[in-house]
Amino acid sequence: MEDGSQGARTVSSRDEARELLDEKRLEMRRGTWRGRQRGRLPFNHWADEWWSDWSADPHRSPNTLVMAESRLRNHVRPFLGDRPIERIGPADVRRWQAQLDGRVGYATVTQCRSLVRRIFEYATDEGAIEANPVGKVPPPKRRADPEIVFAEVKRRALTPEEAARLLACFPLFWWDHVTTLLGTGLRFGELAGLRRRRVHLTRSVPILEVGPTRYQAGRFGSGFKPRPKSDASIRQVPLAQVVVQLSAEEPAPSCHDTTSGARTRLPSPSSMIRSPTYVRPPYGPSKRCG
Repeated sequence: MEDGSQGARTVSSRDEARELLDEKRLEMRRGTWRGRQRGRLPFNHWADEWWSDWSADPHRSPNTLVMAESRLRNHVRPFLGDRPIERIGPADVRRWQAQLDGRVGYATVTQCRSLVRRIFEYATDEGAIEANPVGKVPPPKRRADPEIVFAEVKRRALTPEEAARLLACFPLFWWDHVTTLLGTGLRFGELAGLRRRRVHLTRSVPILEVGPTRYQAGRFGSGFKPRPKSDASIRQVPLAQVVVQLSAEEPAPSCHDTTSGARTRLPSPSSMIRSPTYVRPPYGPSKRCG
C-alpha cells in the first residue's frame, strides 16, 4: 500500500494519512476493500461478466437475448467499452445518453440505459466501484407527439378493406394464417406454437389458449418454449366467426384446382369483403392450400 499499488489518495496531513492507512487495512481484513485493479478493468470486461450471469437464466427469452446483445453491441460498447470502469462518471453517462437520444427513439434510449445501469450495478456489487453513476443522471424525457396532442393520431387497427388488400398480397398457403392473425391479434410466435388441445371451437364462446410459443433468435437458437415471455401473455382469446370457420375446415393437399390443374387465381380485394366487420376468402376448402 505504501508503494501506491493498492490504491492511493492525496491527503493534507500525516494524521489523515495514518487514518487512511488504518481504514484500508481494516477493510482488507474484513474482505471489503475494493482495490484499484478491478476498477481499472474496462467497461467491456464488466459487461461480459454481467452478461455471462444474466444470460444464463434458463427462463430468459431468446428474443430478449437477441435484443439486449444488439443494443450492447451497437449503442453501448462503442462509447463506453474500452474505458476503465472507475473512470466513467456521471458526466460520461450524461454525454453518452445525450448522443444516443439524438440518434434513436425514446424506447431504445431507455432500454440501453437500463442495460448500462445493470452493468454498473454489477460492478458495484463486486466492489470495483463505489457507486453507480447512472443513478446520478436523470432519465430521458419522452418528447410530446403533436399527432397525439392534437388528437390526430392514426388508428393502428386495419379496416376490413385494408385487411383484404393485405391478404391479397400473400400466397394462398398463408391466407388462413394471416386471417387468423388478423382475427385474433396473436403474435406470429404464439400462432406458430399453438397446440390443437388449446383450441376450443365447441364452447358457447369459442376460444383459444395462448401458452407455448415458437421463437427464432438467430445465433441464440430456435424452437418452442413452454410459456411466453411474460405471465400476462398466458391468456384466452375469443375467436371471431371467420376464424372458427377456417379452423373447422379441412385444408386441401395443394394450391391447384384439382379438376383443371390450373393454379387458383387470387380474387380482388373487393371480392373478399363480405361485410364491414368480416373478411373471408371466397373459395372453398377444395382450393385452399393446406
